[in-house]
Amino acid sequence: MDIQILRNYVEIIESGSLTAAAKKLYLAQPALSLQLKSLEKELGATLLIRSAHRLELTEAGKMLYRKAKHIVALENSLKKDVRDCESGVSGILRISAVPSIAFTLCGGYLAQFCRTHPKISVELYEKGASEALSLLDCGAADIALVRTPCTLTAEMNAIRYARDSMAAIYNSSAIALEGEGNISVTDLSGYTIGIPAQYTRLFNETFSSAAAKSEKKPEKRSIVQPHTGFTSRQLSTLINWAAAGLGIAVVPVSAFIPVYYGDKLTCRIIDEPAFVTERLMVTKKNRVLSPVEKQFCDMLSAEDSGARSKE
Repeated sequence: MDIQILRNYVEIIESGSLTAAAKKLYLAQPALSLQLKSLEKELGATLLIRSAHRLELTEAGKMLYRKAKHIVALENSLKKDVRDCESGVSGILRISAVPSIAFTLCGGYLAQFCRTHPKISVELYEKGASEALSLLDCGAADIALVRTPCTLTAEMNAIRYARDSMAAIYNSSAIALEGEGNISVTDLSGYTIGIPAQYTRLFNETFSSAAAKSEKKPEKRSIVQPHTGFTSRQLSTLINWAAAGLGIAVVPVSAFIPVYYGDKLTCRIIDEPAFVTERLMVTKKNRVLSPVEKQFCDMLSAEDSGARSKE
């Protein structure tokens, strides 16, 4: 069945006559009348009863009018949705992200993106780095947002969109860490440290290097011993652990949102060039991004350009 004929049928009903409909459709009346007869033959039903002054719909004609209106509206909506998707106005964006990025994403980049693109649906999967990258690899996610250190395959393309210093987070009423402002990693000597598991090795290496250059010969409590330290992949868990006064949480600074903790916690940047993490936007190399995905990637890239211009 030709959908244009259904469109013309709807116009006949709404115009009230073949003559009026033919004028609106820029068709000759005999041609439109022939279409109507062909439609009745195809459906095996009389749709209209013609009189000198008006058209009267049969029950079959009324039912077809309702269905045809729905089909025509659905076709218009379908065309618009496809055009919007092609232009990046609508569609689905599937993101896999490590918890520390997912936690801050909704109030930052993603909130900005959703406000700008209200018709885009977002599916956010909160996973560890290896799982987030696996979702990307198998096609369950379009973009993976992870932090270094992480392991990428040869089929993945990574773009740095932000760089984070590590920070010491602690409850100042329970932990007496001297001074104010930025600190050295060796200033954490003797304190119980809570740190994300993926940064344990980097922390140890940075501390050992800094300690070797220090005249104070700092003593570090080993963070790999359960009774003297705490490791977790959930940064919010580590920060809550620090809020309880159990030690100092060492986390990427962007993972700490003061508004959630008020003035209960102190945040101090660990001023060590080697002790940093980068946020990566990862996509598949041989996969063409949809307009929606490209717009999100462009937004993060723009944020990166702005950040670098300030460095």
